[in-house]
Amino acid sequence: GSHDPRTQTPAYAETFMGPDDGRNYSAAANAPLVGALQGKLLLLHGDMDWTVVTSDTIMVVDALIKQHKEFQLLIVPNVGHSPLGVHGSYALHRTWNFLIENLLHEQPPVARDMP
Repeated sequence: GSHDPRTQTPAYAETFMGPDDGRNYSAAANAPLVGALQGKLLLLHGDMDWTVVTSDTIMVVDALIKQHKEFQLLIVPNVGHSPLGVHGSYALHRTWNFLIENLLHEQPPVARDMP
């Protein structure tokens, strides 16, 4: 996710949020908001993402740990902004399992033919 516009490429953040006025970018940061988190959370990040750097997700992870929040984290190696690249079937499988377990409250099927 785009967890903190202050750490992104300025051209990307400014395109969607305008220039940083000292308040708008910090108000859009996710790490300060984790105390209010309710429910389940899966964080999925491609470690080669140059648009949203891995440290953005790690800042959220740090805040979650400090707040004693439970979460799942999947860092997908050798993948950029779309974690469905090299290890796409695994990332998609983990995402679907998370949704099946937490929204349908059912046991997901076993992945037998996943490459």
